[in-house]
Amino acid sequence: MEVEQAKPIHASTMKIAFFLQGIGSITNEDVEEFKGYSLEHLVQANKALSDYKEKQEDDQGYRSYITTTDIALAETYIRVHNSDFVAADEFQEMCEAMDSHHEHTRNGHGVLIDGSGCHSLVELTSCGTGTCETIVTVSTPRAMYNFVQSQILINDE
Repeated sequence: MEVEQAKPIHASTMKIAFFLQGIGSITNEDVEEFKGYSLEHLVQANKALSDYKEKQEDDQGYRSYITTTDIALAETYIRVHNSDFVAADEFQEMCEAMDSHHEHTRNGHGVLIDGSGCHSLVELTSCGTGTCETIVTVSTPRAMYNFVQSQILINDE
């Protein structure tokens, strides 16, 4: 991919990626523009600009572009195209949050995913080799996230 072709794709990608990290704002048009690119386009644009330096018009140095990893690009792409997506580290954070808000749980919480794609939040046994209680079973990762968030908000009130 040529650099000039990569610039608008990369700009769209970085705007969305920054927003997902809590930086800046986006519009519906920004999201629709981003959705118009394939993951392959995102990776190629990122690669084209990764070592690219652009001489400033006033001869005051060079402009470089912020780039990211292919994994981060893939996660951004998936998050925008699938609102139910939750990364593995987010499941861990959910369990840690439940541990903090339910201190009576000796060995913490875990998430089980069965062959049908159902997600169960469980309280682990004291030895950690099994479950002593299933707290909730939901059909999507986002529903699990929403449940944990509601439990923490209820306990904080």
